[in-house]
Formats: sequence, structure tokens, C-alpha cells
Amino acid sequence: MFIAVIKPLVVNITILFSLIFNANLFFPFRRKMVLTWKQKMMYGVVASFTALLCMMYPIQPLAKTNFDFRMIVILVTTLYIGKMAGLLCTFTVVIARFIIGGPFAYAGATVSVFAYVVGILFRSSFFNVKRKMLYGLMIVFIYLILYIATIIYAVPPLSWRFYIIYFAFFYRHVFSAYLCHRATHSI
Repeated sequence: MFIAVIKPLVVNITILFSLIFNANLFFPFRRKMVLTWKQKMMYGVVASFTALLCMMYPIQPLAKTNFDFRMIVILVTTLYIGKMAGLLCTFTVVIARFIIGGPFAYAGATVSVFAYVVGILFRSSFFNVKRKMLYGLMIVFIYLILYIATIIYAVPPLSWRFYIIYFAFFYRHVFSAYLCHRATHSI
């Protein structure tokens, strides 16, 4: 069970890091750079592609559910790039989730929409806060409350070991994304 859970999580993290790295190569991240509508849409397309790749490698052995890290892509895209790029990514993910189907498609779409809504709610204040790490953790914590409430309501209980591994990787990736952002913006 442990290897069956870890392997897709590592694949999801690898997808996220490789595409963030490649996006930075083609569209370098810069502090206080004003993005054009076209650039925002390109980031939205790259984010959509990244989220779809994450959805292609869900954690398999979990009662017909599809756990992956698509919501990280939506949340980060909405916070850093903006409403339109986040909406494009969310729209793509929700459509893909319904195409995948299954008894928990509505729960999967709901957690994706929650990631977008949380990103929108905190976007304007996120850039003006001095302690971004603490504020970012608060944003993720608020999102996780909504996420966990949705999972508890819509999905039958899974092993507690799964939740520990899944959320440990989730927080690890969010922290790593913050460190990547900080490193690229300190240049």
C-alpha cells in the first residue's frame, strides 16, 4: 500500500516541478512584472496542461477516487498569475474530472473550484503581506479545511495512513513551490 501511494505522488511532484521549471525558462518569473493578457493565458494553458498530467497519474488503489495534486496547480496559478489564468485552469480541470467520471466526480470538481475561490479571495492581499510564508500556510490551511470537509462529506473513509502521506506530500510541495518562488524573485 505504501509504495502504491508514494509512487503516484512522486510522479505528480515531478510533473509539477518540471513544468514550473520549463515555464520559468520560457517566461521568466520576475518580481512586480505586469503580465499581458496573452502571457496570462499562456500561463493558464501551461497550468491546465500540468493539472491534466497530474490527473493522468492519480493514486489508484483508493475506492474509485482520484487523488492527485491538480488543486495545487489551480491555487498557485490563481494566486500568482491571476483570475483569468486560474479560471482557465479550473475550467479545464473540472471538465476533465467530469470526463473521467466516477461516483466522486462532483467531489473532485468541488475541491478544484474551492482552490480557485480561495486563490481569488486571498490574491490581492497575498502580495502586500510581509510574511508570505506564514500567510501562504494560512491560505493552504483554509483551503485544506474546505478540502477535508468535502472529502469527509463525499468520500467513504480511507486509511488514516493514506491521509498522513497524502497531506504530508501536499504541504511539502506547497512549501517547495514557495521556496522556488522566493528564489526566482530574489534575483
